[in-house]
Amino acid sequence: AASGAPRPAVDAMAEAARLWDRVVPRPGLRTLADLLPT
Repeated sequence: AASGAPRPAVDAMAEAARLWDRVVPRPGLRTLADLLPT
């Protein structure tokens, strides 16, 4: 977390995102991100 109490859940999701970035190819990751309502 940038400030305040640590957020293990968010930190874990960020770590998972980094892992997916290595496992899933760029085009696939872009498609997945495009599907997600950001």
